[in-house]
Amino acid sequence: MTTTLVILGSPRKGANSETIAMAMAEESKKKGNTIKTYRLNDLKNARGCQGCNACKKKGFCITKDDHAQILDDVRGADSIIIASPTYYGKVSGQLRLFMDRLYCFLDGSMRSTMPTGKKLAIAVTCMSGLDGAKSVADWIEKIWSKYYGLETVGRIVRGNSGAPTDASGDAEVMDQAKTIGAKL
Repeated sequence: MTTTLVILGSPRKGANSETIAMAMAEESKKKGNTIKTYRLNDLKNARGCQGCNACKKKGFCITKDDHAQILDDVRGADSIIIASPTYYGKVSGQLRLFMDRLYCFLDGSMRSTMPTGKKLAIAVTCMSGLDGAKSVADWIEKIWSKYYGLETVGRIVRGNSGAPTDASGDAEVMDQAKTIGAKL
């Protein structure tokens, strides 16, 4: 069974980044993939990396919080969709907190321990500052591709988003999302 993991970084349900990510996921599901979705803002007990380096000895993060299951699912997923709005030119705080926990997938020599062959799709939205949103998408891609070897199959960076839910009415973006989702 092929699994697509969707990690939503927006604090708002139905936000533009989520709408785009879920359109990708729906197309992935049409291919027969199982979809597992996490809305990071819904986590009640989520901590950032503690810098304890226990993962370098044990091979996994020892912090037992709501991120632990997501990290397990990252290891087992065949493809991953990452979605975030931009806040002050960066990913949302919810996504940043989670991304820091990816440190557990690097061994003591800073080599990836993440299984290979995973695919990545990215959705980043912003109200303005498209260049900043592009740099956010670049950063997300760098972490997942450079450090962990995921193959990026597509990304959508949408600026001037206006209302928090107007991406659903953007036929071009929704078509792009479907095209990307079909590659997962």
